[in-house]
Amino acid sequence: MKMNIRLIFLLICVALMTVIASNAAAADAFAVDKITAVTSDTADDGGPVWSPDGDEILFRRSGELYRVFSDGSREARLTDTGGKVGDYSWSPDGNKILYTLVIEEEFNSNLWVMNADGSSASRLTVPTEEYVEPTKNDFGSWSPSGSKIAYTSVLGLHSSNLIVMEPDGSGKQSLAGFSGNYFSSVAWAPDESKLVFESDSVEFGRYIGVLNSDGSGLTTVAYGYLTPQIQSWQSELWSPDGSRILYSSYENDPEEKLFRDIFTVNADGSGKTSLTATDSDNRNPRFSPDGDRIVFVSDTTGNKDIWVMDADGKNKVQLTVSLASDDCPVWSPDGTKIAFCSDRPGNFDIWIMELSESTPGGVPTPENAPLPNITDVTVDPSGEVPEDRTATISVTLINDGGMSSEGYITVSFPNDEEILSVTGTGGEYNKFYPKGSSIYGKNGISFFSEDPMG
Repeated sequence: MKMNIRLIFLLICVALMTVIASNAAAADAFAVDKITAVTSDTADDGGPVWSPDGDEILFRRSGELYRVFSDGSREARLTDTGGKVGDYSWSPDGNKILYTLVIEEEFNSNLWVMNADGSSASRLTVPTEEYVEPTKNDFGSWSPSGSKIAYTSVLGLHSSNLIVMEPDGSGKQSLAGFSGNYFSSVAWAPDESKLVFESDSVEFGRYIGVLNSDGSGLTTVAYGYLTPQIQSWQSELWSPDGSRILYSSYENDPEEKLFRDIFTVNADGSGKTSLTATDSDNRNPRFSPDGDRIVFVSDTTGNKDIWVMDADGKNKVQLTVSLASDDCPVWSPDGTKIAFCSDRPGNFDIWIMELSESTPGGVPTPENAPLPNITDVTVDPSGEVPEDRTATISVTLINDGGMSSEGYITVSFPNDEEILSVTGTGGEYNKFYPKGSSIYGKNGISFFSEDPMG
C-alpha cells in the first residue's frame, strides 16, 4: 500500500451530480441516516425554528410566518403582515411566538407576540412620544424560563440600548446603552444570570460583551459575531453549564476578512479557543442540546454545507454535500435531528436530517434520487505513483433520469491519500475528502475496493 499519495479525482459527467464523502474516522460516533424535505413551495422558505416539544417547525415564507409538523404535514400560515416579519422565536412553553414586525418605509421595527396558532397578536414595544427619530426594536430573545424577554433598541443613528421586559411588554428596564454602539443580537445564559450580546462600535468595531441580568458587570469578551438565539430553552450560544460562549470571527483573517472561523471563549473573556482554522468561511455555530457537539455552516467544499464537530473542535464531519447552498442549521430539542434550509430544488425549502450515533449502513439517500450509471473508471498513471506526485482518477457516469444534481456517488480511500480537487461538467467542486475504504456507486458497483492506486 502506498501512503500519503496526493490524488486528483476527476468526474466526467453527462449531467450535474452531487458527490457525497464518508468520514470513516468519525462514522462510528456520528452519522446522517436520512435527509427529507419538509416544505416544497415555489417561494423561498427559511429560518427554521423547532417547537420546544420537537413536533413542529416555525419558518418564514415571503415575509410571513408559517408552522408545519416535522413530517411535512399540516402546514399553516400564522401572519398576514404584507411580508414584514423579521426575527421570530417560540416561547419556552410553546404557547406563544415572539416576532419582529419591520416597517421599512418608516425605518421602524417593533416586537409583537401572538398565540402559537397565530391568534391574539399584540404589540410589545412602542416608541415614546419624545422619540422623533426612527426606532428599531429587534432581536427579541426569551429567557430560558420564559419569564423575561431581552431585546435591542436602536434610536436613529445615535444610540442603542439593551432592554429586558416582561412577556406582556411591561416593566421595561434598560441594562446597557451606548452612543455610537449598535446592538444586533442578545442571548440569555442557561441560568438567566447573564446575557451575551453583539454590538457594532464606531470606535472598536464588532465585539461581543457579557453583563449580568441586572445590568452590572459589563465585560468585553471577544470580537466577532453571535448566531441569533432562537431556542433559548436549550444550549445554543452558551454551553449548558454557562461557562463557554460560541461565536464566529475574522480573527484568523484580520486583514482581508474573507473567512470567519468558529471560536469559544469563557464568559469572563479568558480561554479563547479557535475550533476551525481553514481558508474557508465557517459561521452560524450552535451547540447541541447536550453541549457535546457544534453544528455550523462551512464553504470548505466551494459552497455552503452543514458540518458538525465535537465541542472542542475535533472530529469534524460534513453532513450535507451538494451543489446547493445548505444553511441555517438548528438542532431539535432532543438532539437527534437538524433542521436546515437548502436551495437544492432550485429555491429554498426547509429540510430535516435524522442523525444517529451508530455506524451508518451507507450514505444518506436524498428521497427519489436516481441511480448513477458508472460507465468507466481510470487511473492515470496506472502504475505505482511516488509520494511527491499526483494521480488522477476519472469516473465517467450517466445520471439516469431525474433533476440534475440528484445522482451521486461516494468516494473514500483506505490510507492517507489526500484528494486535492474534484472537477466535472458542473465546474470545479474543490472537494476535500477524508480517508475511507473504496470508490463505489450508489447502485453498489465497487471499484478499487482494496487499493485505489493499483
